[in-house]
Order: sequence, then structure tokens, then C-alpha cells
Amino acid sequence: MSWLATWFKSPKPGDKLPIRRQLYALVLAVGLPLVGLVMKDIEDDGEHDVRIAGTAALGLAENTAAYARESLRIDRELLGRIAEQPLVRALDSSRCDPVFSVFLQMHPEFANLVTLNQTGEVICSAAPLPQGRIFPVADTDWFRRGLREDRFVVGQPSLGRMAEKWSAMHVQPIHDELGKVTGVIAAPKELANFLPRLDHRTLQAGTVYRVLDHEGALIASFPPAEEWMGKKLRGKGFADLAQMGKEGIAQTRGEDDVERIYGFSRIPGVDWHVAVGIPFDAILAENQQAMTLNALIALAIVLALIPVAWVLSLRITEPIHRISKAAGEIAAGRLDARAPEEGATEIAEMGRQFNKMCDIRKQVTTALKETSDRCQQLSHRLLEIQETERHNLAHKLHDEIGQALTAIKIHLQAMQRPSSTRTSSAHFDECIRTVEQALQQVREISLNLRPPLLDEVGLSAALRSQLDRQANAAGLTAQFASDSFPERPHPDLETICFRVAQEAVTNVVRHAEATQISVELLRRDEELHLLINDDGKGFDPQAARKRALSGESMGLLSMEERVSLAGGWLKLDSSPQQGTRIHAIFPLTLAGTFEGAAS
Repeated sequence: MSWLATWFKSPKPGDKLPIRRQLYALVLAVGLPLVGLVMKDIEDDGEHDVRIAGTAALGLAENTAAYARESLRIDRELLGRIAEQPLVRALDSSRCDPVFSVFLQMHPEFANLVTLNQTGEVICSAAPLPQGRIFPVADTDWFRRGLREDRFVVGQPSLGRMAEKWSAMHVQPIHDELGKVTGVIAAPKELANFLPRLDHRTLQAGTVYRVLDHEGALIASFPPAEEWMGKKLRGKGFADLAQMGKEGIAQTRGEDDVERIYGFSRIPGVDWHVAVGIPFDAILAENQQAMTLNALIALAIVLALIPVAWVLSLRITEPIHRISKAAGEIAAGRLDARAPEEGATEIAEMGRQFNKMCDIRKQVTTALKETSDRCQQLSHRLLEIQETERHNLAHKLHDEIGQALTAIKIHLQAMQRPSSTRTSSAHFDECIRTVEQALQQVREISLNLRPPLLDEVGLSAALRSQLDRQANAAGLTAQFASDSFPERPHPDLETICFRVAQEAVTNVVRHAEATQISVELLRRDEELHLLINDDGKGFDPQAARKRALSGESMGLLSMEERVSLAGGWLKLDSSPQQGTRIHAIFPLTLAGTFEGAAS
């Protein structure tokens, strides 16, 4: 086998085997072990088929036992109904029930139907009895058990007493009006009727059905075995197992000395056993032929696969080489290069997916550039806003708070100089007014930076206060509505929602030329909904987004970014002269990065 090692050896260290050689190797790796396994299975499958045959034999035995059990149940109900008839209970030979005249026609599986009194005298009979013939039944086991046990019983198989064929007596007690046993109904049933209708053409050759009593005597058989009927088969393997109450599967010999796989099952209520045997040789012969044929077929398939592998390798490698060439061109900078979509289905699909990946790469590159530009615009705008806020805060501190403090200083210095009490009091009053103005200015600055109500009372109160302040300053009619919340939302969520509403109301005041504005804060399941409506002049949302990306106006992008960072989404509905509706939806369970959104 050294030629195999040479053939599979890579030309250089680290080189991989080409597809063609791998296909050949696959054929050999699958085919040769397959042949070996099939040959091995000739032996293993024989055991497997034996187990299957045993399971089948057991199933047939259980089905036969179930059939016999069901037959006995039907017989018990039938004789029980007959025993309840008044004329039957009367036990009067001069008045037999009409059922005796039609019983054998309706139930041909029975040889006769008789009623007997407690002494064993025949009262009524469905079949005519020979004149002068005496039927000594008082000493029979089935007669005594029927009277003694007061229940439906089945006697031991017998031949020649009330029936011309091997039969088992079915006995049902008869009761008087007080419930006392006064006699029995006896109906001999031919034993062949305890087996289901069988056709040897549907069974494996040599399969046998045997029913034996508790002493190992054969009482029913298929195919018929008249020479063994009624005989005790002690010493025969399957009969000994049945007599011992064996249930399940066993491999042993039958009365004909043929080795079989037997399935055993018991018939409840009568202490009979069913044994179904499938010949051992028939099982193995069929398996041997099938396995030999499969081995030859497997070898032929292996030999036929070698040229097929060569053709398939050509069909696989050529399209792959062309895809590889396209990938090399893209790596060299030719981004418009595309792979051929041909060859086998999977390879053609690979070419399509490769081209789709190139198209997506182009789209992603464009989207990344747009996102980068947007981030730069937002960052630039953020810096501008920070500087603007700082400038405004510095201006207010210098021009308003600074002027107030300077005025207070001048008045205090004037109060230090000698002057009349009236002049000092005027300077003192002016200081107080200036301090009050300064406090009001500080309060306004604080409210603009962050309203205390947002932290102290909650989102609803802060939104109502902010809306009232901005609407009153702009002369707008404002409406506010809010659901009640069992508990306050997360502080970061309150801040984000407040900033979005603040930006939206500010845009309405500055640009919408509206006369009315409404703000609603609602809870729907696990979501917080913020709705802002105005009756202003409206605008084109797509055009506004383009202007925002160019750096002209960042209000809309700012709201969208805040809502997105909170894990929610923003719906905007507006058109010229139709007003504007903003709908922000936030999950009450925050997700995402909130430090930037809440600031």
C-alpha cells in the first residue's frame, strides 16, 4: 500500500490535497470499508434477523393469545345471556328455550349446547342425542367446577364426549330466582377455533402455531398436526418451556425436531399457552442471500464511482478557480470585479453570495462613511452647543449676576460713607431688590440647565412645568395629559424623555408658527409613549434630515439619537401646512448606552 502514501503525499510541506485527489480518497475511504462492513454484516445481521424473528414470533404468540382471550370473553357473555333466559333457568326438559333450535346455525364454532341439572342429567340439547347413549358428566372436572366455583369455566380438552373433534367445554352456571346454582349450561367448542384464521402463504415457510395445556398436551395446531393432538409433548424443548409457564422468546426444538425461534404467551383464565415458532434455517438462508448480493452491489458501486469522481472533480474545480481569480482581483484593488455564477448548485450559490458580499461591502462602506460624517456632525454640534451654553452662562453670570453684585457693592460702599439715616436706608433697600433680582436670575439659569422638579417630583410634573413656561413665553395654547404611574421610571429614562420633549417644544416655538401645542405622556404595557402635536406650518422630514447631515440643523438628529440610545424609536409625521406629530416610544426597561442620551 506504499503507492497510496505516495499518491496522497503533498508536493510540498504545508500544501493541501487538491479536490480531485480528495474525491478519490473519499471514494476509497467510503467504498472499501463499506465492502468490509457488508461482509461483516453477513454475520451480524444474521443475529439481528434472529432477534427480529424472535420479536415477530412473540408478537404472533401474543396476538394469538389475545384472540383466544377475546374469543373466551365473547363466549362467556353469550352463555351468560342464555343462562338468564327464564326457560333455561326452569330446567324443564318439556319446555326448552327456542335458542337451542338455532344455536348451532348461529354459532357453528360450537359442537353442541346442553343444559344439565345438579345430578348431571341432560335437560335440553341443541344437537340430537343418540338414543340409549349415556353421558356420564357428573364425574368430570368441568361439571364439578361449574357447580362449585359458580362462574364461567373452561374444561380440559377432550375428544368423543359430546363432540366428535377435540373440544374444550365451556360451562356457565344456572341460577334460580334466589341466586342458587341449580345446574349448568355446557357448550363444547372445537379447539381449532381458538386460533385466528391463518394462511400459510402469508407466513414464513415452516412457521408453526401450537396451543398447549398446563400439562404440555397439544390442543390446537397450525398447520394441523393430528398425530400429536391430545398428546403430552414432554421432552420437547418448546413444550417443556410452555409447561413451565415460559413467556417471551427462546430458541429450541419442536415436536418435529426442527430448531426454531419461539415466542411464548399465556392465555389468561384457562392456563393454556401459545407457542409460535419460526425456523432457524429459513431466517439465516434468506439473510445470507441478501447480504451476499449487497456485498457484490457495494463492490460494483465502488468501482463505478472512481470515473464519476474524476468527472465531478472537473466540474467542481473549474468554477472554484474562477471565483478564486475574482477574489484575487478584488484583493488587488479592482473592487468592481465579480465572480461567475456557474457550475454546481452550491458553487453557483457561492459565486452569488460572493458577489452579494461585494455589493454589501460597497453598501456598508457607503453607510460607514455616512455614519462617520453623521458622528462628526453630531460631535461638532455637541462642541458648539457646549461652547454656546458656556458662552451664554458666562454672559449671564457677567452681565446679570456680575452687574447685580457690582450694584450691591456700590450700595454697600455708599452705606460705609457718613450719610443720613434716610440715605443709608435707601441704599439698603436697593441692595435687597438687587439680591432678589439676582436670585431670580440664578433660578432662571438653573431651570434652563435642569429643572429641579425632574429630580424632586418626577417626569410628568417637570414636563408640565416646562411646557407651561415655554408656551406662556411664546403665547401658545398648551395642553398636557399624563397617565398615572405606579412607580417612577428609571432616572435616566426620565432625563432622556424630558430632553426630547424640551427639544421638540423648542423647535415648535422657534420654527412652527403654531398657535396650539399638546404633550401626552402615556404608558402602554412595558413602554413609555411621548406624543407632541402642533398645528404649525409643518415641514419635510427627509429634507430636514439632509440639512441636519450637512450641519445646518441638529435638532431632529439630536432627538433621534437620544431615543435610539435609550433602546426606543421615534416616529415623525409632518407635511407642509399640516402641522407636526412626534411620537417617541421608550422601553421602560432601559437598554443601551445612556450617559450620552441622558446628558
